[in-house]
Amino acid sequence: MIVSNSTPLIYLAKLGNLPLLRKLFDEVRVPSEVMAEIVRGKGLGFEDAAVIEGAEEWLKTVALGGNQKGELLKLCRTFVDISRADAAALVLAKSLRVAICVDDSRP
Repeated sequence: MIVSNSTPLIYLAKLGNLPLLRKLFDEVRVPSEVMAEIVRGKGLGFEDAAVIEGAEEWLKTVALGGNQKGELLKLCRTFVDISRADAAALVLAKSLRVAICVDDSRP
């Protein structure tokens, strides 16, 4: 199992390689904040968002629980440039004690 934020999912879907994650990991989990980003992309007409939504068999959306929400808020207050979705992915990976798949380059 692995946790992902939206960036790797979006780029793999654009390249037609989203199934690669399934081959490498039985299950990929994303926090609901990440899935909300993807759904917004679908509303804007991005085809990759529909591809990602179609992977619900192995791409599991997880809602953060009480303690996790507290960690999320603390992380967002401490690091003001981090998006809520990215922070949620970090919190989820930490709580599950699994690796996280991210790719966010910032200048």
